[in-house]
Order: sequence, then structure tokens, then C-alpha cells
Amino acid sequence: MSYDMRKYLNPNRLTITMWDVAYMARRNSNDPFRDWDKALDDAKERGFNTIRIDAFPSIIDPRNLNMEYTWADKSKEQPFMPWMWVNGYTSKPGRDLIEFIQLANRKNIYLSLSSWYIPTRIVPENIQQATEMWINLLEIIRKEADFDNIVFVDLCNEIPGFLPGYAKLLAEAGEKTENEIEQITDLAPVPGCSWNRKQLDF
Repeated sequence: MSYDMRKYLNPNRLTITMWDVAYMARRNSNDPFRDWDKALDDAKERGFNTIRIDAFPSIIDPRNLNMEYTWADKSKEQPFMPWMWVNGYTSKPGRDLIEFIQLANRKNIYLSLSSWYIPTRIVPENIQQATEMWINLLEIIRKEADFDNIVFVDLCNEIPGFLPGYAKLLAEAGEKTENEIEQITDLAPVPGCSWNRKQLDF
């Protein structure tokens, strides 16, 4: 019989739904995340045992979990995107994050924590600063809500491109000119082109 690492993992299989920013920013009267208790039950009913969320390390102030934050009204400039928000909403994201993790723990739902850095209160200038933000936030989570059901954390969602300033640093690593750097808008190379050796090393 072949070796199967899942026998040694708990849980041994993850079924993940991505709630991104929406679980926190879409809690207005008509949004499905207004009632977290029901939303979590609905996720379990659909067969998900893990939820991937933005833990907002660049928004939450670990020293003041009662700090208020306002999600700007984007109804006139942004189309509806299920993982984002449209209408304005004011909350206490630090306190709400702890409440959400505690509720997920009680329902035996696992969590994966990440960040899209959209929006942000403090913009990290590099990966070291982003790491410090995470360390401070994770200390509070450990103290207030426990790590029991957190299966993994990543500093930045999907690829480093979501990290503020990453595209500029990548261009500089490849010795691009200032004008070329200003033209970079994509998170990855232009189709058909390759990163040079210095960019790959970076």
C-alpha cells in the first residue's frame, strides 16, 4: 500500500470556500454575511469544512481591537464582485475577526488566513513589514481566540503581486528604468515575455 500523508493530517482533507473580504465588509441588511451563524451553517451544509478569509493585518490595530473602520461606499464606481463589497459599512474589524474565529471554532470549521491588502490602513513597504503586521495580529488571535482550527496562514494571497509595492520592487530587481516601472500594471510578466535572471532571483 502506498504512503498517504493524509492519514497523519487533521483534518485529512480540506474542502475550502473563499470568502475573501466579503465576510467582513458585506454585513449590511441585505447581504448574506449579516448573520455569520447562518452563513457558517450554510457553508457546512454545502460540504465545506474550511473557509479562507482576509484577516486584515494591515487594517486591524492589535493594540485596539475596538478601533472602527469604514469600508467606503463604492456603489457608483465598482461593479458587484461577490468577494468584495459595494456599499459602505462601518465596523470594528479587530473585534469582529475574533468573534468570527471563535464562532468558527465552536462549529468546528477550519480557517485559512491570508490578506489581499485591499483596502488597507497601513501600507507595508516590504515583506518584512508585512511579516511584522502578521506577527502582531497572530499574537492577538492566539490570545483571544486560539489557533485550534487555523490550518494555515500566508502573508499575501495567491502570489506576492497583491503585496503593496511588489510590482515596483520586481521591476527594480530587473533593472528597469523609472519610466518602465511606471508602465507596470500587471502582477505577472506580459504574455510571451519572461522575467530576467535577476527578477527570478528576486
